Amino acid sequence: MKGLVTVLIFIFAVGFTASACAGEAAPKTQVACEKAGMDWDATASAPMAKCHFRLA
Repeated sequence: MKGLVTVLIFIFAVGFTASACAGEAAPKTQVACEKAGMDWDATASAPMAKCHFRLA
């Protein structure tokens, strides 16, 4: 019984954490992208692919 409760708690914790992280969308404009400290790729075709994290 304790094992079942532990597994259920783990499943709910992972589910809530994943949905919280997935809620952030990439900026859709060049200004918003640069404001977020990311790089803008004007040659990309899809708006979501234009803004990406800077590589070190």
